[in-house]
Amino acid sequence: MFLPADRPASRTCFEASIGIITLADDAALPSWVNTDALTVAEAERAANIRHTLARSQFERGRLFVRSILGIILNCRPHLVPISYTPDGKPHLADTSLGFHFNISHTAGTAILAIGCAELGVDVETIRERDCAGLVNRYFATEEQEQFQKLPNEWKLPGFVRGWTCKEALLKGTGAGVRDLQNCAVDLDPRSAPKVLRHTDARSWKLSAWRINEVTVSALAVATDSELMMEMVE
Repeated sequence: MFLPADRPASRTCFEASIGIITLADDAALPSWVNTDALTVAEAERAANIRHTLARSQFERGRLFVRSILGIILNCRPHLVPISYTPDGKPHLADTSLGFHFNISHTAGTAILAIGCAELGVDVETIRERDCAGLVNRYFATEEQEQFQKLPNEWKLPGFVRGWTCKEALLKGTGAGVRDLQNCAVDLDPRSAPKVLRHTDARSWKLSAWRINEVTVSALAVATDSELMMEMVE
């Protein structure tokens, strides 16, 4: 899988031929990013985002995606044919090109996954919150039961791992957050992440990891193979 030579530390999933690149919000854009890659519509959308950080994340994310796809597809970045599903998931309009991508942001970090299998990626910041309330409101019944059985010290990590994996899975399937209770994942961070139940016809595999002390990420891939992840420095 193509990975830029001057990339930040990245992870590569070899079984599904997927490259994963992370970029801190305060880091300079890599030299391969074309700063003129936005389309007119994307530039207008960015201009209408009032929150400075949200606007910066949108612009950097689109520049990131368009630049790397432009290199892979050998075309000018602003001409990369990006379309959107009804739920707002960006994708290549020409499915015959054989590439899929997904991008996610959290405070301080962006992550991009790109490869030859349908995929979804999510990144979240670890912070104190009403985990029990969120689990009871948004998680599936079997996840709620597993959460209750986790030792107290594992409840926050379990919630974050579960939420991140569910978001990655639903972004991959294209279902969106309306399907949060129609899929279930293993919440226990002491075991390997896995999908317990979903409504999509394809087989999905999960991987989850820490980017740093306060940031975690998850990848969902439509594949029958187990995911083997490696760090690429």
